[in-house]
Amino acid sequence: MKNSVRYSRLLQTLILFFSSLAFLSGCGPKADPVEAVLKTSDEQTSYVLGTTISLDASDSTFDFLTWYVDDVAITDCADQQTCSFLPVTVGSYVIRIDASMEEVTDSNPLSGIFDGLSGAKKEPLEDSTSLDLTITPEVTAPTISDSTLTTSNVGNTEITLSWIQATDNLTATASLQYKVFYSTSNTLDSLSQIEAGTATGDYATNITSVTISGLSSSTTYYLNVLVKDETGNKNLYAMTSATTTTPASTTTTTVPSVAASSITFTDTDQDTGQIAGTVAITKASDETNITHYVLYWGSSSSAKLSGQSAVASLSTTGSNLSYTIASDTSIPSGATHWIVFTKNSTGEMSTGTSVAITDVKDTTAPVPGDSGTLTISNVTTSSLTLSWTKATDNITAQSALVYKVYSSTSDNISTVSTISTKGTLRGTTTGDTVTLAITGLTSGTLYYFNVLVTDALNNSAVYTSKDKGTLSGNVYLFTGGTSNGNLGGRSGADARCTSYKNTNYPNLACSNIRAFLSVDANDEIRDMPANYGIPTASPILGPTGTQIRSNWPQLWLGLDVSLNSAGAEPNADWYSGTDFSQNVGNNCIGWTSSNALDQGRFGAGTSTFTVWFSNSEMGCDNVRGTLCACW
Repeated sequence: MKNSVRYSRLLQTLILFFSSLAFLSGCGPKADPVEAVLKTSDEQTSYVLGTTISLDASDSTFDFLTWYVDDVAITDCADQQTCSFLPVTVGSYVIRIDASMEEVTDSNPLSGIFDGLSGAKKEPLEDSTSLDLTITPEVTAPTISDSTLTTSNVGNTEITLSWIQATDNLTATASLQYKVFYSTSNTLDSLSQIEAGTATGDYATNITSVTISGLSSSTTYYLNVLVKDETGNKNLYAMTSATTTTPASTTTTTVPSVAASSITFTDTDQDTGQIAGTVAITKASDETNITHYVLYWGSSSSAKLSGQSAVASLSTTGSNLSYTIASDTSIPSGATHWIVFTKNSTGEMSTGTSVAITDVKDTTAPVPGDSGTLTISNVTTSSLTLSWTKATDNITAQSALVYKVYSSTSDNISTVSTISTKGTLRGTTTGDTVTLAITGLTSGTLYYFNVLVTDALNNSAVYTSKDKGTLSGNVYLFTGGTSNGNLGGRSGADARCTSYKNTNYPNLACSNIRAFLSVDANDEIRDMPANYGIPTASPILGPTGTQIRSNWPQLWLGLDVSLNSAGAEPNADWYSGTDFSQNVGNNCIGWTSSNALDQGRFGAGTSTFTVWFSNSEMGCDNVRGTLCACW
């Protein structure tokens, strides 16, 4: 009986053993495959140098792994599913992870017998997983929102320079580096030149001011700041300047030892025994110990006139000085010179600088510029502009000459004796003003103009009289001679009319001259008011003043007198290029053809009816009159 029980228990144990083996060999849980998923958190593969890169393997199906960068393990990321690193150089990087199996946990009741064989298992990763990254240079320079540099505490040998900190896209503000440069040359305003200046020291981080010492006194320095980020990109502020101060003098003042370089004087007064003018003093070559220049009457080139006090005491300015002697200043008895002495708080230099006083009576008149030529421009019905060249004088400076402009309706203002008595004063100018706008003239009137120039001693001269007529406000028609149909187009016909006006009708009070013909659809006779400014309300006159029609619109209805009768067109026919409807007609191909096969319309110079502007047409080889207009 005991043996039966013993065998039964052994059988049960064997059955349980083989059941366990069956479970472990296929009837139990399946092992999970190991899968690695490696990426960056933003799923990028290219970054700028200086960017911290976040790596992510959290989607992988294993728990324990090792991170590598170019086969160098990242120990800080061991067994982590995420990792961050900061590239330090430009180039390519290979990120790799290696996985290991999950640790075994004993949960099988047979673990005491089959230790390590129970629980779910993961297969080991056969090949490591990698990710290629590219690191490019960081080229963005720091941003300077306010480039102003401020100087303070400016002393004899030092200057404090301050600024507002810059910012950067990658480098922290506190990590930006600053370097200060200075120079006595104005050359620190570009990245290519700033480092040619003198640096106050090496780059320093997180600073907003630097005190520059060891400078020279009384010197202008140019200053600038260079800012650099951690990758070497640079930017610079706006250059500024400051001048160091001059140290207080510690030397004992002595009487000046340097005299004025020179002194000049020219008498401009006409009366004997009296003078006037300017005493010009050229400063001393070294004014370090000089505060004043004192002017005296001199009895010789080296001695003051006894009994006379100083005429003037002029403070130094660093420039040459002058003193004006008033008109009608009497010369003291015994005075023969002007003499000037340098002076300071201790006293005057014993030796002066002098110039002889010559009591001159000037009778030489100014010389008109450009041989007295006058120029007239901007002529209207009531005004014009007169211009001339500056005169010269033996005594009076050009800037002190006085010009008076006169006009007359007669040719009687060509001499000094008649210009002011016969002419009307139109205006006065002085110095460098050599032009005058003259207004209030009568339209259609011939005027004569002249200029009287006077020096400081009332010596006068006149320029050459110039005549000019004002515009009349009328429109004049006159002949431009005869020609075949080739007038040279609009420009050639206009030039022809200008030549005829200047040669045959120089006194017509008009300055705008055009050929009276139609050239194309945009340049017809009827378009001349719009195209060229012919006044439509003014009378239309012949060259001798005979009225052809009272105004422009009336022209197209017929004439008061024919062009022949008004002296405007002596020829029986004249080329107009205009048809009966006032449109452009045949016009010898824009007045460029003399071919008999081309046609040109013409008007009748002897008619007062509408055929006056469009009578018929003929071959362009025929010679006909050219009508001109001026206003």
